[in-house]
Amino acid sequence: MSEDEVVGTSLLRLTTTDADYTHDNTNIEYSIVTSTSSRGTGPGPGPGPGPGPGPGTGTDGDDGLRCFSMTESTGELILTSSLDHERTDRYELTVTATDRGQPALTATTTVSTTAEHFLT
Repeated sequence: MSEDEVVGTSLLRLTTTDADYTHDNTNIEYSIVTSTSSRGTGPGPGPGPGPGPGPGTGTDGDDGLRCFSMTESTGELILTSSLDHERTDRYELTVTATDRGQPALTATTTVSTTAEHFLT
């Protein structure tokens, strides 16, 4: 996605299917449970996640949680903060979907995205 994406944009909507079809089980709640973000590992001179393309190895889970939110009832992933490709260019979010059955069942997936800098 572009680092110029507008805050508040809906980026995607997760969907789930619950095979036992009871009323409580069809009400699914979505949430982001963990986040990892990092600066690129592309070719380039110099170590570390500093400015410019270079091998970066740093991760910052709070950055992904700051930039994205999940609408609990719809599974919609929303951009909640501006992206900065020079600071962080990759995000990986672990998302759960939990039904309201007894016992509750949970499925987990990973959503990965890259922030791109496009010249205009």
